[in-house]
Amino acid sequence: MLRIRIMDQAGAVLLDKKLTGLPLRESAIRDAAVKYYRDPYPCAVRRSAVMKTLFAEIENMLRERPLSVPGTIESLPEPFSRLADLPENAAYVSAQN
Repeated sequence: MLRIRIMDQAGAVLLDKKLTGLPLRESAIRDAAVKYYRDPYPCAVRRSAVMKTLFAEIENMLRERPLSVPGTIESLPEPFSRLADLPENAAYVSAQN
């Protein structure tokens, strides 16, 4: 499982967790629940399944674009910022096994 680290402009760590600890946007969870289950208000089981799918999507994205050295948030593909609920001051991201 990947670990993800989010830092601010000064390099201070804002988040350093396993990928599954990355907060997801509620809108992304809802949109995926509608896509897969036609349910904008998924139960806990469906919500969990949708979140696993979104984490897998993010992991695939990060594996295609290795970030052992921090890269800017803007340099990541658009789906990352659409899926991840990042702090306002997030500037850099790195991901490692």
